[in-house]
Amino acid sequence: MVALPAFSAQLRGRHPKPSIDGAEQATVREIVDMERQAREPASAAMPEFSQRTLAEDYVAITPLGQVTTKQDTISARKSGQLRYDTINVSDMVVRLYGDTAW
Repeated sequence: MVALPAFSAQLRGRHPKPSIDGAEQATVREIVDMERQAREPASAAMPEFSQRTLAEDYVAITPLGQVTTKQDTISARKSGQLRYDTINVSDMVVRLYGDTAW
């Protein structure tokens, strides 16, 4: 059993990752740009940004364990209750899986 993970790791290392095509590259650039916009103080404070970018069934868990929806997020931004002093993102990697990005 111990040799199996080492062997499979060797196989993965030998096969290069498939390259992405032009359409996928454009999708990745769009996602990275949206992330950049989300970090800008003006966008982060604007409820319109959340309205435009969050899915209708968006759900988040706050650091305090509260469940919030898209409407909760928009309302909190409108009231000024939700605001960020800084947002730092490092080592961002976008992966595409069919019509989903992660």
